[in-house]
Amino acid sequence: MSLFLPEKYADTHAGSSTSQTSKSSLTSATGKLSMKSDAFNSFMVMQDALRNDIDEAEKRLLSEQVCPSLVDDLENVSITTFLTRFEDELRRITEFIFNQQLSLESLTKAMLSNIDVTFKRDANSAETADSVLKLRKEADNIARLSISLDAFTKCNSGKLRAIVAEADQRLGTSCLTLVNHKLSLPPWTRGPSTFVLTALSDIHAILHEAEEEEEEKECRTNEGEKGKAWVAPSTFERSTHKYWVEDEKLAEVLHAAVSEVPLLVYGRSGRLTK
Repeated sequence: MSLFLPEKYADTHAGSSTSQTSKSSLTSATGKLSMKSDAFNSFMVMQDALRNDIDEAEKRLLSEQVCPSLVDDLENVSITTFLTRFEDELRRITEFIFNQQLSLESLTKAMLSNIDVTFKRDANSAETADSVLKLRKEADNIARLSISLDAFTKCNSGKLRAIVAEADQRLGTSCLTLVNHKLSLPPWTRGPSTFVLTALSDIHAILHEAEEEEEEKECRTNEGEKGKAWVAPSTFERSTHKYWVEDEKLAEVLHAAVSEVPLLVYGRSGRLTK
């Protein structure tokens, strides 16, 4: 089913080369998460090709050689190439984002399930320190990929909106409202994955706990006395600072926050991913 075109025109272009290229590209990109954030660049929307289609369609529509009795049919033929390519691009990038989100969540889930095993076994201080360092690098890499995917999504969303707005203005199409609706749905919804953020919050909390336990052991060894567990005071003073965060920086700020302090969910305590 076509997003924009009448069925008789969509069927004619169902086997377009753009669609085939998109599918073959996705085959190599999905199923395994790319470990380099700059790899997203090769999957950006092909805006030059889309704008060329708009140019060609406009030239045909404005051609003085058009016979008045053929204008309606010519308009359909002229804009069909652009609309077909645009649909292919929207579908290709939507599938890419969706699959990358799934891969990112699977990677985070696997790390979370394995982290307990790492710290349950008896290990000396050096082994624990090495494990914490290695796991923190893995968590930081997941965060960078999440931030890059969020930036990729926002960038392509803006490009797609701009291109279809230009087409509406120059070709007389009416696609922007529908595209805006499509881009307001998952996986285009703004912001990093809630699961990834929550899981990384738990992962960093576990790493902080492991480091604190090692510090307590070292203190007890050095001082020759038993350490006392920290007890929260019955009263405390709280100061709050609020900041405005630019939308483009929101994912970066959220990931930086969960790497330092765990997420707080009212009514819940301990691990959030249990």
